[in-house]
Amino acid sequence: MKQFLLLFFLALAFNAQANHKDTVAPKKNRIFLRLYDANGKKIADGKFVASTDSTLQLVKNRKNNTIPIMVINAIKPKHGGGYSILVGVASGMAVGTVALVIGGVGQAKAPDGQSEIALDMGIVSVIAPIVGGIGGSVAEIFRNANNTYFIHGNTAEWQVLKKQLAL
Repeated sequence: MKQFLLLFFLALAFNAQANHKDTVAPKKNRIFLRLYDANGKKIADGKFVASTDSTLQLVKNRKNNTIPIMVINAIKPKHGGGYSILVGVASGMAVGTVALVIGGVGQAKAPDGQSEIALDMGIVSVIAPIVGGIGGSVAEIFRNANNTYFIHGNTAEWQVLKKQLAL
């Protein structure tokens, strides 16, 4: 039971750290944006780099993408719903890997080759990603990611939104 509680709180801490916003951003105004056209189809996503009166520039995978404002109907800041769950599962996998290594060391040091800690840590390594995913789901419930801003290809609305998002 102690290992389960340790696992749960470690996964929760990893997830909280992944969703934590730094008070001092290393690069100013690098928020994640998803851009949609009039049909609701995603046309681009990435971190905001720069903008002019008629274009918006995003970077994703070290590639710049310049999108004309005229084709953008809606802008959604932040990542989609599955991102927090993915971060939680990845955190759980990291905790599970550490637990598996600890269990392997415990089994290697056991005089008879059998160790309770190895079994416990093996169970923790299987349960950790599940608990991390649950933690990510809980974090997703409390995250305010439902903001959708409609600019309808209008540069005047883009200027208002740019000030509102402090871009």
